[in-house]
Amino acid sequence: MFRYSFTGQLYKYLGEQSPWHPGELTWPGYKGFPVLGGVDYNQETLYVTLVSFFYSKVFDLQDEEDKRYYDWVMDRIVNGWFIKLQSNVIQNDQGIKVYLEWTQRYLQQLPHKYVFASQLAEDSYELAP
Repeated sequence: MFRYSFTGQLYKYLGEQSPWHPGELTWPGYKGFPVLGGVDYNQETLYVTLVSFFYSKVFDLQDEEDKRYYDWVMDRIVNGWFIKLQSNVIQNDQGIKVYLEWTQRYLQQLPHKYVFASQLAEDSYELAP
């Protein structure tokens, strides 16, 4: 029997830490998806939310470091972790450049003091003001 797991696509990155992430990642996080920052496992219930960070950059594909960064971002896009918003190829006499806009997605733990049970429905929660 086969079972598909979306977050299984991130298995190849398990344990990854990089200066290109907006902070330290906790692995395996929640169901294989990394949590940005630390996780307080002492809490009875852990509340996490999806957070996204927007980035834009012109990559000079002739430059070794830019090419490495571009490949790093695109690898995570094709594996479903990051989302590509748009890209434009810029070709001129100096070579090929790519303008890329993308979001990097992570989970982040919510502090308990900001979460309370809602009267809307059972198992429904809201953020406290």
